[in-house]
Amino acid sequence: MAEYVLLGALLCALALALGSGVAWAVVVWLFEFDWLPDWPRILGVLGAGVGLVMALAIGGSLGLLRSRPAQVLREL
Repeated sequence: MAEYVLLGALLCALALALGSGVAWAVVVWLFEFDWLPDWPRILGVLGAGVGLVMALAIGGSLGLLRSRPAQVLREL
């Protein structure tokens, strides 16, 4: 479970860095506006992304989580 949280957090940080960098460049250089990001909304979307990754990871692991460990190890 911890690896999914780490994966979600890593993807969050990467999306925040790349998205903010490109958005800053477009807004400041191309459109010549001030850079005024809405940080609560941005962090909310990133949090929803982590939640989505967690939901998909748990959903994909339910079959394995429901089975007994000894039974799974015998099948290996």
